[in-house]
Amino acid sequence: MENIYPILEQLLLMAVLILLGFYLKRSGKINQAAEKGIAELTIDIAFPALIFTNIVRDFGSLTNVVKSK
Repeated sequence: MENIYPILEQLLLMAVLILLGFYLKRSGKINQAAEKGIAELTIDIAFPALIFTNIVRDFGSLTNVVKSK
């Protein structure tokens, strides 16, 4: 049961960010150009950075396993 709290924390954070984006779009605080810029930033920078950090983290744990043998 202790392992579920970090998962719930991340899900809550994701829900807050989605609701914030929904509110900003509905209230007109984000226009079409800003929406396009945010989408490009996410696709061109954030996702590749996330993939890279996960690969490096996995590679680091793999090398620790090999070194311990």
